[in-house]
Amino acid sequence: MTFTRIANLSLAGLWALSIGGILVLMVWFNLPGVVHEVDQYFRDTYLYQPRGRYTRIISDYEKSGDTNVAIAELAALNLSLAEVQKVDDLIAIKQVSYAQLVRMFMRLGELEKARYWTEEWLAWDPKNVGALLSRGRLLLINPETRVEGEFELSVLKHRFPDSLNVANGVATAWASIGELGRAFAEFVPFLPGSGEALVREIGEPVRLSRYRHKAGDPPAAFTEEFDTRESLSLRIETIPENIEVEFKATGMQQIPSGYRKRIGSMGTLELFGFQRDVDFEIKVTATVAPPETLEKLVQPASRQLLLSQLEDRNDKKAIKAYERFSKSS
Repeated sequence: MTFTRIANLSLAGLWALSIGGILVLMVWFNLPGVVHEVDQYFRDTYLYQPRGRYTRIISDYEKSGDTNVAIAELAALNLSLAEVQKVDDLIAIKQVSYAQLVRMFMRLGELEKARYWTEEWLAWDPKNVGALLSRGRLLLINPETRVEGEFELSVLKHRFPDSLNVANGVATAWASIGELGRAFAEFVPFLPGSGEALVREIGEPVRLSRYRHKAGDPPAAFTEEFDTRESLSLRIETIPENIEVEFKATGMQQIPSGYRKRIGSMGTLELFGFQRDVDFEIKVTATVAPPETLEKLVQPASRQLLLSQLEDRNDKKAIKAYERFSKSS
C-alpha cells in the first residue's frame, strides 16, 4: 500500500470522527429530552433504586421485627454497593447499611459479627465517626481491650465535644457494661439548662419546614430527609387544624405530636395524601430529642444504680442534672 493511499485513508478516518463528533453535539444541544431521559435512567437505576431498596428493608423490618431477614437483605444491599466511593451520591446508603448491620448484630449479642462489619466499614472509610464509635464500644465490652476502648472513645469525645451523636455513642458504650452513671454524665452538657454555649440542647428547635397548598392547584411534592446523626422529634401542625393529611414515614416512630427520628436511622417524611379542594398549610418543626439511651437511663428501673454510681464518682453536677431532667421527662 502506497504512502498516498495510507494518507488518504487516515484523512478519511479523521473526517468520519469529526462528523460523528458533530452529530453527537447536535443531538446533545438540540435534543435535551434525550439527555434528560438518559440522566433519569441512570438516576433511577443507580441512585433511587438502592435508596428505595433500603427503605423497603427497614420498612419491612419495622413491621415484622425479623432481624435475621433484615440482616441478610442489608448485607446483600451492601455487597451491591461495593463500588461506591466516598464522593458518590450513594455514600449515605452505604454508610447506613454498615451502621444498621453493626447495630443489629450488637442487639443479637453476636459481637464477632458486629466486629467484622465494623472493620469492613472502617476499611471503606477509616475516618467515619460512626464506625470509630462502634469499634470503641466493642473494645470497651471486651475486658482484655477495655483500656484501649476507653482511650478511643475519649479521643472521639474530645474531638467532637458539641456532638450529641458522639455523646450518645460513648454513653451507649458505657451503658453496655453497666456503667450507667458514666453513661448519663456524657449527656449532661446537652440537657436543658446546662449552660453549655456550643451545644444544641435537647428540646431546642433546629429546623422548620412549610408546605402550602391552594385549592385547585396540582399537588406538589413535599419530602423531608433527616441525617443519621440526628436525634429529632417532629411536630406536625396543620392550618386549619381539621385538615386531613397523610404522611409516609420511613426510619421513624410515630408519636402523638408527629414522629421521632433516632440516631443511626436515615429518616424520610413524605406527604402522601391530602384534601385538594381546600387551602391549607403544614408546618413541620424539628427539635433535638433525647436519644434512646438517655430515655432508658432516666427510667425508674435504672435510677438506683445510676445515682449510686454518680455518688461514688462524686459527680454532683450530674446528680442535679439527673434529678431535674428525670422529673421533666
